[in-house]
Amino acid sequence: MTCKTCHIDKPESDFHRTKTSKDTTCKSCRVDQARARRAAMSLEAKEEKRLRDRRRLQERNIRLRDEVYVAYGLSCSCCGETELAFLTIDHVNGRTPEDDKRGAGLYRLLIDLGFPDDYRLLCFNCNSGRERNGGICPHELARIA
Repeated sequence: MTCKTCHIDKPESDFHRTKTSKDTTCKSCRVDQARARRAAMSLEAKEEKRLRDRRRLQERNIRLRDEVYVAYGLSCSCCGETELAFLTIDHVNGRTPEDDKRGAGLYRLLIDLGFPDDYRLLCFNCNSGRERNGGICPHELARIA
């Protein structure tokens, strides 16, 4: 097969195949074309692309977070706080060295695992209170007393 860009006969494995037709530009020419496009971008265009990609990533992370929060009840399982800005995922049995996922990585893990009972939704106050009081939230201490 002959590349329409460099006009060199190459084996079919050097070309991308699409669902509808064969691509007639070889892989190495495609890479060169992509590099040339990136080099030709103005600084403003590069910054716009960076911001657009960042915004898209933030929106995806918010969708993941919302899916997890809905699955865990949209409120703190200790005090009932419902303000999303205060809520966080809590590891019921404490974190382990193997459990190093945070943010979107943790959200994806929880979704993939089907929202296991080893996690729950707590507000930052209850989560911090548990950490400072040996695993017991101050609200729980008040209920016991």
